[in-house]
Amino acid sequence: MKLLALGVLIVSLWLPRYSQLCPNAPLPRLTVGERGAVESGIDRLRLRALPAVGTGEVQLLYAGNQFEVIAGPSCNGGFVWWRINVDNGGSGWVAEGTWTEYYLQPLERSSGLCNRADLPWAHLLVTAACKIIGI
Repeated sequence: MKLLALGVLIVSLWLPRYSQLCPNAPLPRLTVGERGAVESGIDRLRLRALPAVGTGEVQLLYAGNQFEVIAGPSCNGGFVWWRINVDNGGSGWVAEGTWTEYYLQPLERSSGLCNRADLPWAHLLVTAACKIIGI
């Protein structure tokens, strides 16, 4: 119970700064210039012409497809969007994920505690705690 209260306190102190990034979307793990891949278990992720649901579909991405992030983030419809160049051809915008799962993963993550969370809510909590304590 004390751990839960500590988590709520940590997030409440840091969340106002985070919410300006992209309200209603999980904290992004990608950055421009970074390489990434579609998470395992993700099938038929839509690469779009613009950073919005319902815009033209460029192609479908599948688990393991690798890419380079070339622009973003863009916030739209509760998603963080990244413009990517896919290794096997094609470019467009793709959503990073929802509060229940990430669709994309960075290929190289630092090994520190602050970069290990794979679930969006856990990533937010750990990142907030690391920012507050200065790690």
